[in-house]
Amino acid sequence: MTTLAHIHARGARCFPDHPALVWDAGTLTFRQQHEAMCALAGALLTGGLAPGDRVAVLARNGPAQVLGFGACEVSGLIAVAVNFRLAPPEIAYILGDSGAKALIFDAEFAPQVAAIAADFPGLRLIAAGGAVEGAEPLEPMTADPAAPPAPPAPDDIAYLIYTSGTTGRPKGVMLDHKSQVALAEEVVTAGGVTQADSVLLVMPLYHIGAKSKQLGYALAGATCHLERQFGATRALERLAADRITATHLAPIMVQMLVDAYEQAPVDLTALKNLYYASAPMPLPVLRRAVAAFGPVMVQFYGLTETGVSSVLQAHQHILDGTPAQMARLGSAGQETFRSRIRVNRPDGSAAAPGEPGEVLLGGPTIMRGYWNRPEATQTTLIDGWVHSGDVGILDAEGFLTIVDRIKDVIITGGENVYPREVEEALLAHPAVAQAAVIGEPDPRWGEAVSAFVVPGAGAAPDPAELIRHCQTLIASYKKPKRIRLVAELPRLANGKVDKKVLRAEAAEAADEPAALA
Repeated sequence: MTTLAHIHARGARCFPDHPALVWDAGTLTFRQQHEAMCALAGALLTGGLAPGDRVAVLARNGPAQVLGFGACEVSGLIAVAVNFRLAPPEIAYILGDSGAKALIFDAEFAPQVAAIAADFPGLRLIAAGGAVEGAEPLEPMTADPAAPPAPPAPDDIAYLIYTSGTTGRPKGVMLDHKSQVALAEEVVTAGGVTQADSVLLVMPLYHIGAKSKQLGYALAGATCHLERQFGATRALERLAADRITATHLAPIMVQMLVDAYEQAPVDLTALKNLYYASAPMPLPVLRRAVAAFGPVMVQFYGLTETGVSSVLQAHQHILDGTPAQMARLGSAGQETFRSRIRVNRPDGSAAAPGEPGEVLLGGPTIMRGYWNRPEATQTTLIDGWVHSGDVGILDAEGFLTIVDRIKDVIITGGENVYPREVEEALLAHPAVAQAAVIGEPDPRWGEAVSAFVVPGAGAAPDPAELIRHCQTLIASYKKPKRIRLVAELPRLANGKVDKKVLRAEAAEAADEPAALA
């Protein structure tokens, strides 16, 4: 198994009549899925594209997303993932940067496409789910029989997946076929996936987290159930009704799922793996999730640039164990079978167990580099190691704890403060539902610790009381100097808090009095 084309050909051969995709309007078996991918690939190639050309996909979770990527996976075309939440100028940047020659999009995004189409006169437009003026319909292109195209080579680029761009223009992460096959194999191994399993995908498939699950479950011959967007009640209903064995969520979604389940429990006895990733999981939420759903929580850690690098298995989520076991609840687990993890000091030497440093990730799942960004590639990918930008700690048995992003570390009065530990202290207060911590410029201390807090349902926490509460759990210099109560936290599509937005909001409100000096 060396390319993604082999995964789909094997599925058609070994599981021809087994459901591969299930969505609200239909089902595709593995044979039908492969035939549709080959048909679309044939239509693209005979229409003027060649292997190595880029095909952008702007769609929600559904057949257009899977088949658009799949046509590239079987043919050597390169799929470009486009976040459907982006504004037209942001979409235009990705199309221009990637040099896309075709755009497959859901008809609901026709207004966004129309706003930028004039800037790309040679771009082939293909619409799914409805007629759009100036665009070819997708559905006939997936229905015309076609022989499988010449397969790609293992080293050929399969995807360009653009980073979120929180510190500048997004970069296209180049992922080749062999790395994505290795990633699919890691998912199967870590999740113990077999053909008897199924997965509910509600995280967007333009992110590597959901995409890796789709590929892994396809490799095993298991069924992928697709949801166009996340809703906690709807997700619970589908998990129960279809006896689905796995799903993949961001921590904020896990919290919403637990809230909905506690209000209206359903039968989730078929659930085997509840994967979570993308952001730190607050320990109070993790405890509630294990209490609600049982020993099914599985944490993955990795980057778009690396895929899955570490896993905290379900049996390692020990709520009432030894101090070491309890501490590991907040970890990202141990390296997966084929990955490598190091923690380095600033001078490049290996940190000792328990010593914080930058997390370096290696193995067969890592990226080839950034598209058209040789300088960024050289500073991130060094001697086969991706420098993550995360601060982490490895213990004596290789459990990795992510402390924070290097760029998010707050230096106040000469002391380093990691926002995550302040957030954990705030979340330990019963009146706090969500919390995010940033550093704000301060004339005396250099930076001051500043927190944004979402109160729990029906709660009205006093900011001064929350600051006093933090002092009982963390050093006084780490406590927030300012707390803002907000209705919600801004989030990226992968569930991470968008701290770039928080910093902008804090700058605009810099003259407001602090909750407690």
